[in-house]
Amino acid sequence: MGRSPSSSLTELAKQQFYEPNTDRSANPIIREQWLAAGELDRSPRGWKSVGPSFMGLGYHPSAPLPRVDRATTLGMHMVDKGLGWEHHNIEYVPFPRGYKDWGIEVLKHHNFHLMGQEDKADFRYGAIYCSLGGYSASPALLRALLETWNSHTNTFLFPCGERTITLLDLHKMAGLPVDGDFYEEYVPPRWELEPSLLLYPNFLLDLLNTWDELAVGDEVKFSTWCDHFYNKEKSPISFSTVREERMFVAAFIALWLCCFVVVGSGPYIRRGVLVMAAWMALGRQFSLAPPALCSLYYSLRLISMHPIGPAYTNRAWPVHFVIGWMGLYLRKVFGNMGKRAHLPVYKHKYSAEKPSMTNTMCRTPDHFSPTGAHDFFHKRTNIAWHPYEFTNLKGIRQLERTFIISIRRGMLPWRRGGSKHDLCIAEPYHPDRVAQQFRFDQVIPFLPLPSLYTMDDVGIAYAYWEHLLRPAQDEEYTIPDSSRSGRFSVAWTEWWVTFIKPFASVWPALRSGNASGRVSYAERKEKYAQHNSHLSTRKICQRDFLVVREVAVECHEQRIAYVTATTEKCKNALMRILRVYLDHKAPQIQMPPLVQPALQPSHNSQQDQAAGSSSTCPLLIDNPSAQERMADNQVNMGCNSGAKRHSSQVNLTQEDETPAAKRKLECADEAVTTDFATDFIPPVNATTIGVEHLATSSAVGYLDLDDFEDDAAAYCIAARDGTCPPSLPFTQPFVDIAGFDGGYVPFPSDIGQAIPSVDGLNDDLVTSFINDFEQPSAVPSGSTGTLVAAATPGMEAIDAIFLDAVDKAVEEALKGLDTMLLRDPARCQLLEDLSNKLPVSISRVLRVKEMLVQLVTLSKHLQLAQGKFERNTKQKELEVSQIMQEQENQATICMNAAQEIKTVNERRLEKEQLVASLAAQLEEATCALNGLKQEEERLGNICTNQADEEKKLNDALSTAKKSLDEAASALQDKLKNLTHDAEGLLIGLKNWRSVPN
Repeated sequence: MGRSPSSSLTELAKQQFYEPNTDRSANPIIREQWLAAGELDRSPRGWKSVGPSFMGLGYHPSAPLPRVDRATTLGMHMVDKGLGWEHHNIEYVPFPRGYKDWGIEVLKHHNFHLMGQEDKADFRYGAIYCSLGGYSASPALLRALLETWNSHTNTFLFPCGERTITLLDLHKMAGLPVDGDFYEEYVPPRWELEPSLLLYPNFLLDLLNTWDELAVGDEVKFSTWCDHFYNKEKSPISFSTVREERMFVAAFIALWLCCFVVVGSGPYIRRGVLVMAAWMALGRQFSLAPPALCSLYYSLRLISMHPIGPAYTNRAWPVHFVIGWMGLYLRKVFGNMGKRAHLPVYKHKYSAEKPSMTNTMCRTPDHFSPTGAHDFFHKRTNIAWHPYEFTNLKGIRQLERTFIISIRRGMLPWRRGGSKHDLCIAEPYHPDRVAQQFRFDQVIPFLPLPSLYTMDDVGIAYAYWEHLLRPAQDEEYTIPDSSRSGRFSVAWTEWWVTFIKPFASVWPALRSGNASGRVSYAERKEKYAQHNSHLSTRKICQRDFLVVREVAVECHEQRIAYVTATTEKCKNALMRILRVYLDHKAPQIQMPPLVQPALQPSHNSQQDQAAGSSSTCPLLIDNPSAQERMADNQVNMGCNSGAKRHSSQVNLTQEDETPAAKRKLECADEAVTTDFATDFIPPVNATTIGVEHLATSSAVGYLDLDDFEDDAAAYCIAARDGTCPPSLPFTQPFVDIAGFDGGYVPFPSDIGQAIPSVDGLNDDLVTSFINDFEQPSAVPSGSTGTLVAAATPGMEAIDAIFLDAVDKAVEEALKGLDTMLLRDPARCQLLEDLSNKLPVSISRVLRVKEMLVQLVTLSKHLQLAQGKFERNTKQKELEVSQIMQEQENQATICMNAAQEIKTVNERRLEKEQLVASLAAQLEEATCALNGLKQEEERLGNICTNQADEEKKLNDALSTAKKSLDEAASALQDKLKNLTHDAEGLLIGLKNWRSVPN
């Protein structure tokens, strides 16, 4: 089956050029500042100011104002879209059969590389131990908690403030290391897996081949993996070679990573995890908490933003971390330990404090109804701010660094490369929003960082890692006492009430449980079933450049050189480790700590500070204290340009007679026993190293001056940085040293060291020194080192003439010389030329020569001091000008703001007047409208009455017409009868005569 390989982040960083952003706004720090105290209350306003201002500990610089951001939670999304919790079941990760027994086997019999050897530093042992427990929660309580999740800020929103699962939480409750090498999932090319190349562990190829054999449809289930490596093995498990044992342990670590630490892509072993698992089996420490928290945040984002419903995905996610967090921060939500919870005894050689996951859960969750669950989160006393003490963090370098990294605002990268895709998931991490969880004071937080889901710019993960794990600054070393409890600033309370108002408005609708949505589930499913991937990948855009930035095109070569240099040193150290494992019967050894190289000069001094993190190289020691001290204390010291410089590396080969776990390093005259899990490199101070030690290899074994061409350049750079004593290693004064072989003296001898330092020079001292030349001084005849010429009668006159010439030359050289002229390089060169021309065969001239040499040395000291003063003056002037410019800018900004405020007020008054005028017109129009309505009603009544009257008239007319018709008909009948009678009468009259009587 053909599968495309992927490159490591180191190689991608040389192709996709991003670097950490060193701007202050991108790196807020904890600093003391005056704050006005505030408090949330139940008044209509929702907050109040309490007490006087206090000196607080909060994030600095302050977030920009004004703010218009508003809360957006899963609950609001459900109410707005008419969603419900239909078909919801808690999606626990399906641990395979045999996982617990396999984990116990590894912890009991194969834990050699799983324990940190610094006091109270657990390393990975406790994290594996926590994965053996069982974790369950009340469904109603979990649903109510998820409805408070804000996917933009990755925090829970409660009435009393924000909370979240922090990096420190994952370390304290789950034992996951926060500091370490960059965690990345990828599959290297096949040719790089050849063991003889010493690029990867020799059993990694076997692991990948096993994965290929077990894959069905390019996926390997948890159960299939566990059956192959553990369930089919007969007890007791034994191995004939170290390679077999390491592969056995690496296979378990791969399963542990996929089902407990970095959960994603279903119940399958991700192929890219095998590289990380193989290195961990050899003891390499990776930073696991950031990708683990990223996978959790990403899962919550998928749940919170699905258009069909939060339960539709039915995807296993690291809910055990949420349950462990609930056990720490929520009071009285779990019962007693279950009777069937059988865990092995926690046995750690160096750590008595074990991770909690509240030890380690298997507790029956208390039952909650939907209404009771929502009411639970509305009661402030049910939620804790800081469930563990911070005093046990102090004094332990690894734990202190864990705390420092945990309070940094940044992005959590998860590079997930495998058989099908290579992508980078980066979730924002906002400890500034939950400052009280770290016992700091809560101020208005920064706007949230955007999440990233990309397949085009995976290399940006390298810059995210550099930014997150950068070396600590002095002002970041603020670990609060356990007695300290953070407070709210009044500005934050005012902002919070406005921010949470949209979510507060939907609380009553959520309180009923929302079991069924307003829109039917079938309708939603039919409408959105084609959009399963509602989170799509995208390319990097401008809004992503907040904590990282693009490297300028002209600096690409320097960036490549920097990444290559920092990687090669660790790569060489890894090769020495892997060489040991080429022999299948090699003894068990502990991986020695490797030192992060000192920051190299690059295109940007600020970039060096950020890019030189504790993990820019691919390997980190268990205890990072040696790394930090190496970066802080490395000095540049002059040495013989003709001699070879000594390597700072330690060769680890099979021929070493001393066991690899313990070695003795001979440093100068002192033997130091060094444990590979403790500090490997002692701090070096240039001012405390004597000249005699510079000739030994052990004294300069860790001082690297390969970047400088000669000792003069090395000294100048060291003097510029303030890391070298104020002496001139490239200046060789005349000194009569017994047994001196004529070689190069890298530092001044005793006579030079007797000269005061630059900071101690003053005009009186120099003046008195110059005046000594004008006073003849007696030279003891038995002075040590004095070369006495053979006194002959004829030589005295010659000596006198020569001494006169010397007096004139010295007088001419000292003519007009004072402390100001002594700083002139030309006068210094004149004095130096004169001292070089004077012979050493005359004792009195020798004294003059020695004093001239001292005067030249003082002159050079004065030149250095003058140069330093001028540089400091220019720097201070530049700083003052910058401050003045900034003040002018601020004044301009204030003036502009005042003008804008004035303009806004004028516009507001205009709008108020317009609103008043419109209100009057509206009132007048309303009255007219009411009158028209009344008139309309009156006319309507009239029309109705007229219609009734018209109907009556029509009825009367019909009746009259009918009666008229009847009368007309009767009249016609009567007329007809009368006509008939009349006709009879007429006929009778006509014939009356003929009618007989």
